[in-house]
Amino acid sequence: MARHIALAFLLSLLFCAQNIAYADFDCAQNIAYADDCAQNNAYADLDFDFYYLVLKWPGSYCKDCTVNGCCMPTTFTNYPLEEDFLIKGLYTYSDSGQAVTKCNTTKFYVNALRNLIGDLYVHWPSIKCPSNNGVSQWRDAWTNYGVCSGLSEEDYFDKALKLRKKINLLSVLKGHGVLPSDFLFYSPLYVETAIKVGLGADVGIKCSTNESGKCQIDEIYVCVDKTASKVINCPVLPKFICGQIAYLPTFSNSMLKDTSSCFDPHQMVTCE
Repeated sequence: MARHIALAFLLSLLFCAQNIAYADFDCAQNIAYADDCAQNNAYADLDFDFYYLVLKWPGSYCKDCTVNGCCMPTTFTNYPLEEDFLIKGLYTYSDSGQAVTKCNTTKFYVNALRNLIGDLYVHWPSIKCPSNNGVSQWRDAWTNYGVCSGLSEEDYFDKALKLRKKINLLSVLKGHGVLPSDFLFYSPLYVETAIKVGLGADVGIKCSTNESGKCQIDEIYVCVDKTASKVINCPVLPKFICGQIAYLPTFSNSMLKDTSSCFDPHQMVTCE
């Protein structure tokens, strides 16, 4: 097993050295297409059939050339982040590949999440600049997708947190020799296969281009059954296209900028 992993590392590094320019070109050229494919029309009159649990890698977000770095959540002092995948969303979708959103106008109440708030601060934070506490993105998740789930607000977010923990994606990747590193490059197909072996189901991988023009693994789309308890093969795989090689950038809390001075804790929103 160790020899297999070492060989995979060596092949990845050799492939990177020989093909990095071509791979970066591929990644940059296809990002717009990949993003377009992710934006399916939403229909509130459709029943949803499955969820996409979308997990994002913070190291890639911090180095993405399309964002202005990453910022420390205002809750960071009491709830520092881990070097792990973060939840981006739990999306309701139909088997035809259409997002099912805004099924009703049930309001979002942050107090309904009081039993989950610590876990949400750590595992479903906002690291977008300027700094904020994550509440606005939880509200968006609930009013767009949670209201279509048939779950209570607390259950919807609890399901997402439990799925992230159960999947343990970073551990799956490390078990197959895919490590956060600024120097190790992998075939996205190898990464996808490693996750499929680990989870027993296929996934979608979304890449982005960092400030150095390198192709990086950005988000993983895991399909989950309608009960939000079991990982399944995707009825529809998102049509993202990565380059021939990509990497998982290292992440540390030192990468997070502090813009908390532009935050009004009384309003629980960021300053404009």
